[in-house]
Amino acid sequence: MPYYQARSTQKVTIAGVPAVVHEFSYQPNAVGVSFIGRSYTFVSGATVFTFFFQALNEYAAALAGECTKVMSTLKPVSRPAPQPAADQAANAPIQNPAARPDGGLAAEDMGLVYSLPAGWKRDDDPAGSKYRYFDTDGAPLGSLLIFKPMNSQRLMDLFGGTEDDILDAALSERVDRELKGYERYQPAATTKRKIAGYNGLVHDFTFLNQGQPVFSRWVIFGVPGKAADPTVKVAPTVQQFAFTVIGVDRVAEFKRQWDGILDSMRVKGAPVPPPPPAKNEAHMPPVPPVKPELKTEGGLPDLQADEPGPGLYAEPFGRYQVALPGGAVQVKIEENAAYYKMPAPKTGFIIHSYRQDEIGPRLAARFAEGRK
Repeated sequence: MPYYQARSTQKVTIAGVPAVVHEFSYQPNAVGVSFIGRSYTFVSGATVFTFFFQALNEYAAALAGECTKVMSTLKPVSRPAPQPAADQAANAPIQNPAARPDGGLAAEDMGLVYSLPAGWKRDDDPAGSKYRYFDTDGAPLGSLLIFKPMNSQRLMDLFGGTEDDILDAALSERVDRELKGYERYQPAATTKRKIAGYNGLVHDFTFLNQGQPVFSRWVIFGVPGKAADPTVKVAPTVQQFAFTVIGVDRVAEFKRQWDGILDSMRVKGAPVPPPPPAKNEAHMPPVPPVKPELKTEGGLPDLQADEPGPGLYAEPFGRYQVALPGGAVQVKIEENAAYYKMPAPKTGFIIHSYRQDEIGPRLAARFAEGRK
């Protein structure tokens, strides 16, 4: 802390446990107001706890007794026995996925069962991928990584609040401590959604891995804790897993695939939801004609309903769309560039997409000088 000065350190007892109380002063800046801080630190089991109080210098003496009163109210609370839940399933012996007739897998992790489409295979590579998606030529493109549960009890002790608050804190901690360390990490979107009926968060982002662009989706969800004593608040078990896909050409395709995997998840042992009831065709409204599928050149995947319509270009990571000039026809996509030709002979243009803001001005300067 800025302009820190120690004042006193004493040994005390808190809830029957030896503790240390340390008092000090500090100032946010050289000419700012002065604060008095007081921290209580003790060890319970294998966990270190710290309670911190602060007050303006002129009020610290009057509030010192209140700090002592608050700490005197602490008492140990016995933890309930762990309930069979997703945290136990995550550390249980690994289950072998079962092959499905359509070529996919019936997988089981984190206390959930779910379906992986054709192309996914069990991998367990040292980098952490439990499943990988292999293209038709055998090249690995996507991964599914399963992680251990987070220490949500610590988060609840720190932040309290509702289960949604704990999930927000868990994701923020993961972003700050890990994801921001990825090369050129760039958040795309964070949304709430149900995972097998549980509250969850989905965080999409991009980064570079050994120079290759990667699109990833980090998913967390909370399994409510249970306690025999209803007055004891138990933190939810926060489970986490992630999808990744290498490159930018097939991001939209994989996002749809991941959504399907998340939709298939259900708690192990829960009954399979029945199929929707058959519709009475005699009372069905007329079915609109199906629009023909559009294909682009260059071997790209079919355009789906959520892709941009004719006359639009969509940046691969879904951040913006651009209206194309009349008559523009896409020729190919290579890495971060989309090539178009115009009706006039030997006329065309290229749209470049980059994730880092500083690359754009530098590239524009090179083009202005007549260089590529």
